This record gives sequence, C-alpha cells and structure tokens, in this order.
Amino acid sequence: MTTEPLYLTRARRDIGVREIKGPRHNARISQMLQRLGAWWRDDETPWCGVAVGAWLSESGFPVPKAYFRALAWVDYGVACVGPAQGAIAVLTREGGGHVALVTGVTRDGA
Repeated sequence: MTTEPLYLTRARRDIGVREIKGPRHNARISQMLQRLGAWWRDDETPWCGVAVGAWLSESGFPVPKAYFRALAWVDYGVACVGPAQGAIAVLTREGGGHVALVTGVTRDGA
C-alpha cells in the first residue's frame, strides 16, 4: 500500500472550499494568500495556483515565483509520462489555464 503525498492529504482537507460572493472572503483562501505572500486577499481572483502552492508550502516544498498563474506550474517538478497520484495537472483553456492535483488513477490508467 502506498501512502499519498502529504500535500495531497492537505488538499483533501480543503474539499468544498469556495469563494463567497460579495464583500466577504473565504477565510481559508485568505489564509493561503497570506501564507504565500500574495498582494491581494480577495477570493474572487482565480486561486487554483494559490491552493496548489499553499498545499505544497504547508508540506515543506518550494513553490514557483509565479505560483498564482496556473500555467506557471507546467515547469514545476519532474514530468511524468501518464497520470500518477499526487501529480500536478496543468490544463489549458480559452483565456488561461487551471492547475490541480491528480487524486488517483483508474485501473485503465485514466
């Protein structure tokens, strides 16, 4: 049995964290921003890169200088051939990108 990376365990604790519409902001997102030294504190700004950075930082790993940019994560770590639990997945979309963690791999490799 393989133990999952600490940063993935930390990420699982944040399942369900989301923005709060209006002038209030999610305290957990604000905490992540503060930990990484961000110059903003609102939860309306896309925060997927912030979340990945916070989980890695909380687990003792360095984070890229532009952690707040999803596509900046493409050069982080060591590339893997296929999906692997704990891998950082960088996705592209019109207008930018998204970064997330692979939580597991199915029997068929997806």
